[in-house]
Amino acid sequence: MQTAKFLSTVHALILLTTVLLAVPASHAASATVLAGQSVTLTTTCDGTAPFAYQWYKDGALLSGVTGADYTISNVQPGHAGVYHSVVS
Repeated sequence: MQTAKFLSTVHALILLTTVLLAVPASHAASATVLAGQSVTLTTTCDGTAPFAYQWYKDGALLSGVTGADYTISNVQPGHAGVYHSVVS
């Protein structure tokens, strides 16, 4: 017997805008995540803290997502997209 599984691809494109002394310390990555799993997107940078973070999905602001890490729990097909953060 075959079991149907939903597969959601969440691409994590991490683009860091260098503002002040923020220097990207990580590069773009992608992840394939099965529906129902969790994924954490992480931004790291070198420079003089404090840093301010803002995350976007497909170019749209993700309101309230302002940390270096962004965790998506219970991934669903609607979560698929291109994610990036701006660090200042």
